[in-house]
Amino acid sequence: MPRFPASRVTGLLNRSQDATLDSQQKGALFEDLTAAIFGSVPGVTLKKRDLLNGPGSEEIDLFFFNVPSKAGFYFLPFYLLVECKNWSSAVTSQDVAAFVDKVERRHLDHGFLFAANGVTGDPTDWSRAQDKIRLALVNKGIHILVFDLSDISAITSSKVLVEMMIDKLCDLKASV
Repeated sequence: MPRFPASRVTGLLNRSQDATLDSQQKGALFEDLTAAIFGSVPGVTLKKRDLLNGPGSEEIDLFFFNVPSKAGFYFLPFYLLVECKNWSSAVTSQDVAAFVDKVERRHLDHGFLFAANGVTGDPTDWSRAQDKIRLALVNKGIHILVFDLSDISAITSSKVLVEMMIDKLCDLKASV
């Protein structure tokens, strides 16, 4: 099992929030952080990063291959598409909808949005961007899971991430 890179994760998390860096540097560090966290899960391998589609109209931040493992993401499919948004504000409904479209075009049923400040709206009443997440599941069978800075800070091992992922999936499925 890969060892969780705790000191690297902490360092990347702190550096990705450094106000002296420009947005491109902060974004790259946030992708590094997310790749380190996901890559620590047994069976998960980063296959593509910052990949443009054929026409150059959209980019995939991180694309992982998952070999389901008892200690890993045994409940998730082979292909894991991850979007990283290290923005100073919450991700809007328009941006969540664009991510849902990106997931759907690849015939995937899960998408993972690492958004430093979460998404707009209230998950208890499914307002704003939260409603796009609800509609993705109800209308398309697509599970969008959001991880904000408080979630990321709580990930201290791959086991914690796996448990958090299960909890987020259960919360999403049960609350729609």
